[in-house]
Amino acid sequence: MEERLDELLDAFSVLEGRGELHDFIVDVLSEAELKKLQDRWRAWQLLAAGLTQTEVSQQTGLSRVTVGRAAKVLERGTGMVRKVLERLDVTHR
Repeated sequence: MEERLDELLDAFSVLEGRGELHDFIVDVLSEAELKKLQDRWRAWQLLAAGLTQTEVSQQTGLSRVTVGRAAKVLERGTGMVRKVLERLDVTHR
């Protein structure tokens, strides 16, 4: 598993610019996977901005399970999602 992840990370590391990143993601992920990732990203943005899980679920139409999983990543993950959100200044929107 870790070796395959390393290979995937290598693939990301050779991409040049946002356009290549966009095209790679669109090619690699199915429409359903991309939608799920976009939904999680929206949940992380709103949670980081201070909304409750219930508010995020109501505002986005995402299930409480999906929002709960997103919250767990912010609370107990590696911290990288929160760091990226902070770098993008999402927590102040």
